[in-house]
Amino acid sequence: MNAGWLLVAALLAPWAALVLLPWLRKKPFPGLMLPLATVPALLLALVPGQGVVLEIAAFSPGLIIGMDTAARGFLLPTALVWLLAGWYAAGPGAVSERQTAFCALWLAALGGNLLLILSLDLLSFYAGLALMSFAAWGLVVHERSPRALAAGWLYLVMVMLAELGLITAVAWAAVLAGPDTALGFHGIAGSAHPLMLVLLGLGFGIKLGAFGLHTWLPKAHPVAPVPASAVLSGAMIKAGLLGVWRLQEPGAGAFAPAAEALAVLGFAGAFYGAVMGVASGSPKAMLAWSSVSQMGLAVVVVGLAAGAGGSVVSFWPALVILIVHHGLAKAALFLGTGLMARFSGPWRRRVWLALWLPALALASAPFTGGFLVKTAVIQAAEGAWNPGWLAPALSLSSAATAMLMWRFLWCVRAAPAGNGPVSGERVHWYGPYLSLVLLAMLLPWWQAGAAGNGAGGLTPGPILNALWPLVLGGLLAVVLASLRRHFPGSGERAAAVALPAQPFHPVRGVQRWRMLRRLVVQERRLHGWPAVGRVVMCLLLALAALLWL
Repeated sequence: MNAGWLLVAALLAPWAALVLLPWLRKKPFPGLMLPLATVPALLLALVPGQGVVLEIAAFSPGLIIGMDTAARGFLLPTALVWLLAGWYAAGPGAVSERQTAFCALWLAALGGNLLLILSLDLLSFYAGLALMSFAAWGLVVHERSPRALAAGWLYLVMVMLAELGLITAVAWAAVLAGPDTALGFHGIAGSAHPLMLVLLGLGFGIKLGAFGLHTWLPKAHPVAPVPASAVLSGAMIKAGLLGVWRLQEPGAGAFAPAAEALAVLGFAGAFYGAVMGVASGSPKAMLAWSSVSQMGLAVVVVGLAAGAGGSVVSFWPALVILIVHHGLAKAALFLGTGLMARFSGPWRRRVWLALWLPALALASAPFTGGFLVKTAVIQAAEGAWNPGWLAPALSLSSAATAMLMWRFLWCVRAAPAGNGPVSGERVHWYGPYLSLVLLAMLLPWWQAGAAGNGAGGLTPGPILNALWPLVLGGLLAVVLASLRRHFPGSGERAAAVALPAQPFHPVRGVQRWRMLRRLVVQERRLHGWPAVGRVVMCLLLALAALLWL
């Protein structure tokens, strides 16, 4: 099968599985369709070469679907995360209720995600982004718990704001381009009005969970089922990043005036996400806040690339290593957290020991994907735009992430254990989890080698510079743990402000809104250390203003 047919199969496979789903709903669990629907996309990502383009002229303006360098860089980790998380979701008990509805929402979100990655024009990109976002809302509220419904309402509001900004920008671009012209990213990047870029940046920033637009992310990701959390944080969150990169990839300087502001905003998100993650009460919430922090680093790379002008492509190796590293490591951490709640005894200890690898990778430990990202960013900045504070800020962000990961490993080990797996289920549960762990450790090195960045940082200097943030992060975690003993934090407040134990039954009118308002207030109290979070945000905004001036 050539690349053209694989491209068509990759786009149609999720929807074909969705059509077949009603005939499979009476099976024990129709989850086998979840990993199988991703196989054509994975094969397409592994086929060498590029340049496959399909033009769909049935619409006006026409749609352009194809495979280029950016699509391949995003498609491979996305397909791997969807495939292995789908394998996990197909297991017995992974989704206990409404299994057919879960599969339908999963396949719709997968179809939208693949469409936006393979889109070479703004209109088809927006269509895929909208499909993915609204299907993901169903995954967020799937468990129908009070916390899930409250988080779902916040997610829906933020998605609607993003859609409003994006559809306005798309319509504006279509009017300017004319009825018979495709809305290519290159043409828009070179001639877009500043207000159009602001609307696009707002929409993509919400999808990305950028600092200031991130409020939905730490609420929505923890309440979804474990495999859904893995794809939300490991794959779908990168959609906004791809949109921003498509706009600035031609090097037209669309975001050049805001380059330094983007870099400062990214570091503010990196530090804020780490601090609030340490203050949160549950391991899944810590991982969600870690996504806010890691996407802050992605915004830093975008800002550095915007300031590089014509050499923007020099930052592509750093960005694609970050995409591969974060997607696989974060998906592995979410699946491992789910297994920790399911297993007991020696099997649980093995899961916990394997969790150290992706956790240390996020903290940029030597010889991990995070270390490669940091090295690639510094190397790219040396040949382009390199602020003097870049290297120290990267090291401090690694220390903040290390502090969060030490806290996460401690909390997930102390979480209640399950009953343990049946002997026949061990391979099924460990298969996708260990595969993600191994890929998270190995695939960034393969990607770095393909980009020519493999051994550039393997010298004593960068390795020693990657060690002290781990030590500093551990010391900070110990200090914060001692402070929590003297000043009760989120755990005590969570016990005092327990959510209703009864299942949520929607009611009409004023009673429904009152109930949702109470749930939002309780979520704020469960958030942990809210005053500390406000102080940190104010300090970061003040620092950003000083650096900008």
